[in-house]
Amino acid sequence: MKVDLEQVVMALTRMEEEGDAYYSKYDERVVYPQLEDSDDFDDDFEDFMNSREYLFIERIDGQERYNIMHSFAQGQKNGNVKDWLMNSLSGKGAFRRFRASLERFGMEGEWYDYEASSLRALAMDWCEENGVVYEDRHPVKRFEHVETKEAPKKKEKYRIVNIGEKNFRYLSFMHADFTGLEPEDAEQEIEDLLKDGVKVVAASDKGRYVGYGMMDNSGLIALYVQPQLRRKGIGSLIFNSLGVPEAGLKADPADAVMLAFFQKQGFGVIESIVLRKKKDGEELSEEYALQGIRFLH
Repeated sequence: MKVDLEQVVMALTRMEEEGDAYYSKYDERVVYPQLEDSDDFDDDFEDFMNSREYLFIERIDGQERYNIMHSFAQGQKNGNVKDWLMNSLSGKGAFRRFRASLERFGMEGEWYDYEASSLRALAMDWCEENGVVYEDRHPVKRFEHVETKEAPKKKEKYRIVNIGEKNFRYLSFMHADFTGLEPEDAEQEIEDLLKDGVKVVAASDKGRYVGYGMMDNSGLIALYVQPQLRRKGIGSLIFNSLGVPEAGLKADPADAVMLAFFQKQGFGVIESIVLRKKKDGEELSEEYALQGIRFLH
């Protein structure tokens, strides 16, 4: 079951008198405690709201709506239209003047379409930042002759999400597969890495995480894509979003798949190698020949 994106849009744009809105992980829907008529919403409901089972959905403010209008105005091809719209956004009464300018040029339809698309983009961001799987049952088609800068022109299959304290737990099973740890230990390791300043991103398919990457000051720590979704460009998407420095990468010489991936990303030059002494009791079976000299790995 997936939450309808329209529910999230309505929660983000709700009127103040509708009260708070939450996403319920239990039955995968948006709930409004003040409007609910159920025995589930009793005097103890505040305790439930503070649990992990419910995620608070904050209303978008006037500044966010202003930003959408500003983006719409900036994206206009017609210089006269652009000037009118931009001037209407200066000073008090901007919302009223903006709508009057839209009526002057007969652009109400284009604006409502753009606004709906932008609000859906904000709803997608909220879902992905909170690990909520969604589906868009009422997609909005934008007018093709409207050029914009902020609203997406094309829905990408996978989107990159920054991982933080709100959504890191949804990576625990993938990280467990990657590291061999138990899911609980994998979750704890991710939390510790985040506290240490490690950058973590995930690839999202409508709120469902399908791969992730980690990087610290020393370079790439982890890069993982679900096996059934490999060779679809997800790894490259994650890799590029991490901002891996071109100066160099550390690589396991025994990992042929990762070496091939790095080479595909343009890292095809071996600049240096790291050598160390064999540890007492260490068993090494792999051998590599460099310049005719044999080394163990």
